[in-house]
Amino acid sequence: MGKSRVRAVLLSAALTMATVGGGSVATGAPATAPILTAGPTSERSVSSSVLPQLAVPTFTSPFVGRVDLLGRDPAGRLFLYKGTGTGGLEDPTQVGTGWGGMTALIGVGDFSGDGYVDLLARDTAGLLWMYRGNGSGRFISGRTQIGHGWGGMTALIGVGDFSGDGYVDLLARDTAGLLWMYRGNGSGRFISGRTQVSGGWEAMTGLVGVGDFDPPSAPAPVNCAVRACVALTFDDGPSAYTNRLLDSLIAMQVPAAFFVVGQQVQARPSTVLRAHQAGFDIENHTYSHPRLTTLSLSGQQAEVRRVDDALVAAGVPRSTLLRPPYGSWNSSTRQLGKPLILWSVDPRDWDGRTASQIRSHVVANTVAGSIVLMHDTVAATVDAVPGIVSDLRARGFTLVTVETLIPNLQPGDVVYSRTNIVRAGSVAALSEEPELLRAPDGTVLGEVVDEARFVPEK
Repeated sequence: MGKSRVRAVLLSAALTMATVGGGSVATGAPATAPILTAGPTSERSVSSSVLPQLAVPTFTSPFVGRVDLLGRDPAGRLFLYKGTGTGGLEDPTQVGTGWGGMTALIGVGDFSGDGYVDLLARDTAGLLWMYRGNGSGRFISGRTQIGHGWGGMTALIGVGDFSGDGYVDLLARDTAGLLWMYRGNGSGRFISGRTQVSGGWEAMTGLVGVGDFDPPSAPAPVNCAVRACVALTFDDGPSAYTNRLLDSLIAMQVPAAFFVVGQQVQARPSTVLRAHQAGFDIENHTYSHPRLTTLSLSGQQAEVRRVDDALVAAGVPRSTLLRPPYGSWNSSTRQLGKPLILWSVDPRDWDGRTASQIRSHVVANTVAGSIVLMHDTVAATVDAVPGIVSDLRARGFTLVTVETLIPNLQPGDVVYSRTNIVRAGSVAALSEEPELLRAPDGTVLGEVVDEARFVPEK
């Protein structure tokens, strides 16, 4: 999908400390399924003997970017050992006290979906708690109970995205040696139900989630000079439909680019973070979706910059590509420091089209090198995508990212397809004649203008 997806590997080790967190776990309890709380509930009445107290550390360096280690000492104090990024650890900083009452501490990554690393902990009553990190080596005040009945589990393992759906999951071993997967929903909760992964794990004295310990060889890059490549792109999100679209794209292993609106990023930061973590390209569609030709250069710059700021706040890197709203651009737009990505296939999915009509138009008008415009704000588009992907692949097309389709793009390039690019510095595309959409037989289908009306979420 353009970026390798995390795989999880379990290692067995003869550890002198108890599994996952160093606390003792009762092994005589029946192997009952832990009960998952339907939604996060704020902690209110819990004995202080098992409620860790959060200390304010003296540093502000973020967890993000380097692997760190948390350690608990016999006095129940919690220490942060910051990784150097080169195989070493810095001196510890105390980040909490009172953790001795926890029987397991589990590093799970971003369980809450806010872009920051979190910590799960099980207490002596078998309650499972989430402690949210703030991205600066501290915890957000308070904690959330996310389940109970976990006392019968002999090991809890944070494995990252084990299911491959873009969300952080948790593995647990019961007293019978069965290993279970509990899928996270990306918002600090579990999806209802659990899945048995395998059995026979009772002989293992330690289970550790280590990420992709044995990564596969990187696939050979796609050469779109010799392959029939197509890029799928989606505008105006994230929306209420985007997660369902992500489910389909991930399941079918389809790369895609999302040209997001800054206001929507701020409304749904966990969705855009999920898309990024799943390997999709997150690109710029301005902050408020204006017609850029009505703005000064400084006004256009502000629109683009505010999107990138919103992405960074959501835990997503700054964009490298820009799609001007409505396909409207001028010489100032070419000075914004990004290639301008237009399109060559437009099913007008926003205009009351059915999923079948959207699918038929895309498949009938796509050729090698096409860039397809769709909107993840349209439910019918999300319904149409699996069929579009199947049909295009059946016709021999390879689905790729925009930057794989057209390598070496430069700021100021104006791109309609692999074979129709106006390079930076050229004034050819500033003529009065609009760019046209054409069917494979040359029939004119319309202009390269996106007339979809953008309505921000309230």
